[in-house]
Amino acid sequence: SLTALPAAQLTGSLPAISGASLTGIVNEAGTDAFCAGSQSTWVAVSDSAVLIMDNDSADGRYDTDGTYNTGTYKFTASHAGVYMFWYSVMTGQSDASNGFGFLKNSSKLRMTESSNSHFSMHEADSGDHIQTGFVVVPLGTDDTMAVCASSEGDYYGQKSCWGGCRLK
Repeated sequence: SLTALPAAQLTGSLPAISGASLTGIVNEAGTDAFCAGSQSTWVAVSDSAVLIMDNDSADGRYDTDGTYNTGTYKFTASHAGVYMFWYSVMTGQSDASNGFGFLKNSSKLRMTESSNSHFSMHEADSGDHIQTGFVVVPLGTDDTMAVCASSEGDYYGQKSCWGGCRLK
């Protein structure tokens, strides 16, 4: 049997190689990318409530793989992997405190010792401000993610957005 052939000895036309029969290959980094926001103005939210972000197709917002649901305001992982998510939420409206975080499936992500699972928290100031949060998290196929309130408060939908993508 032929086990080694020097490349210099290959001459003539070589057969085309097709990847059509390859299986199990998943397009990874950058897939499932989305950015969603809202047309709402001020919205009051209770602790653990999912923030309404129902716009993923206007004003620079997008959903490259159809993984964001504008009815449930949740992202659904199409493949198991490592994902990155972020949010930017305008809040205030005379509330002295506001907090936000991430909801994985039906549970708040808790990566700190905070009992409320805050990824961002602002206290003792009722002025309008922007809160941001960022997380890298492993997800299984069909796991969901959303941005949620981690305490009762308000947010301004037109100046709030969130998004993410698959890293690996």
